[in-house]
Amino acid sequence: MVTHWIQFIESSWSNGYRKLYIMQKDMLDYYYNCRLKKLEVESMYNMPYVVNCTFERDSIYVWQPTKTVKHIPTIFPYSFRFVNNSSEDTMKPIYEFSCNSSEGTIILKNTTTGEDMALKNLQDGEKITINSDTLTVISNKRQYILDNFNLNFMRLVEGVHNFVLDGNVSELKITYQNAKKIGG
Repeated sequence: MVTHWIQFIESSWSNGYRKLYIMQKDMLDYYYNCRLKKLEVESMYNMPYVVNCTFERDSIYVWQPTKTVKHIPTIFPYSFRFVNNSSEDTMKPIYEFSCNSSEGTIILKNTTTGEDMALKNLQDGEKITINSDTLTVISNKRQYILDNFNLNFMRLVEGVHNFVLDGNVSELKITYQNAKKIGG
């Protein structure tokens, strides 16, 4: 029975990084992204009683699960606040805009930093996903959209960010993940 359990651990962790949760009161909302490097079993009287595992982390951080905030503006310009309390130097969110007009435009301005993301010549019902980590822009209606984007992949430093959203947008989703430094 124990041998099967150990084989299961080795096989499920051998294919790359996995989420490792520590069942400790102050760690329940976080996980390490790591991979198994070494697994050893100590036995007593021919029965396993200790399993030693060595893991390799992907970074110096522990991670919170990915979160998404959704904004459905009813009045324009639409203002909102976003707080980046991640320990990473720069957060790289994914922005997803939904356009509600032909020849539509969308402008998201970060009034804290003075940056903006702008899209033009959009189609009614078009959803545009801007990934500021991978520097990609995807549309659900067409293959090439870069000519309609100002190529500003807005990243967020730690702190409070005030935004103003304007244009022909019916919905904005911001997907992000907080990283935290734990310990000394």
